[in-house]
Amino acid sequence: MREAGSDAFTVRAARPEDAAAIMSVHQASVRGLCAAFYSDEQIDAWVGHKTPDDYVRSLGAGERMWVAWHGPQALGFAAQKGDEIRAVYVHPDGGGRGIGRRLLRAAEKAAWDDGLRSVHLDASLNAVPFYERMGYRGGPIAPHRLQNGTLIPSMPMSKDLGSDRSIERKT
Repeated sequence: MREAGSDAFTVRAARPEDAAAIMSVHQASVRGLCAAFYSDEQIDAWVGHKTPDDYVRSLGAGERMWVAWHGPQALGFAAQKGDEIRAVYVHPDGGGRGIGRRLLRAAEKAAWDDGLRSVHLDASLNAVPFYERMGYRGGPIAPHRLQNGTLIPSMPMSKDLGSDRSIERKT
């Protein structure tokens, strides 16, 4: 996925025509990065049934999304609705480049701009260290209900955006 000598990527608001690329990143991320923490059955319940229309519907229902691109290749996406960060996923080949950080910052900035001063999320177990580095604090592991009703372990986490001065400065 990486081009020699170029790690540059851009982040922009998602559009309906990005749905297939978002779905592809979502599936690759969960299958590639969560396998050590979740069973094959849990992963299939999580992303095995997704279609591009699911992401288009989410956009139409007021969920905001951002996509990270390297040329024509989607590297990651984030989603936010109200005070909930609903998703931050990076393609397994895109890790370590700041993609997740930039996507999360876009979602936090949107919440800040909406007047919210705290956000919450349910972190997959593999993502807890990332969110902790980003200033989130979590409680005990708890079940998270997927859209199809399957329960998977996750960590509820939250962040006080008012204490993160980098969010205020972003435009």
